[in-house]
Amino acid sequence: SRKVILDVDAGVDDGMGILLALASSELEVLSITTVNGNTTLDNATKNVLRCLALVKAKWEADGRTSFTLPEVCRGASKPLTKASHTIYDVMGNDGFGDLGDEAFPPLISVCDRLQTMNAADRIAALVAQFPGDVTVIA
Repeated sequence: SRKVILDVDAGVDDGMGILLALASSELEVLSITTVNGNTTLDNATKNVLRCLALVKAKWEADGRTSFTLPEVCRGASKPLTKASHTIYDVMGNDGFGDLGDEAFPPLISVCDRLQTMNAADRIAALVAQFPGDVTVIA
């Protein structure tokens, strides 16, 4: 399988991409990094954890007992070179269509996946650890 890092701003579109990537036997998702974009960095990170909670609940319901969810690392809270441009009118205030927390399994089940290392540092570390073998999907 191909080693990948998903670098996302975790609106609805990236949420679908995360779910598909985690379901694929062709990809090994090493890390998911979050940035400001479709929504704030805080919302993007929460939305990734929401995806992981959904996947964990599904895998457990399917009887899977041996799996590791990817780590999550926070990145930039604003663009480096231009003004922030969120699209609340398309993705909702939270980036996930304002479904609310009740639409997802409790995040406490996946909070251990959130790391303290900055996303850029984690990407660099993984690329160094697996030279030539990591694809960043952004």
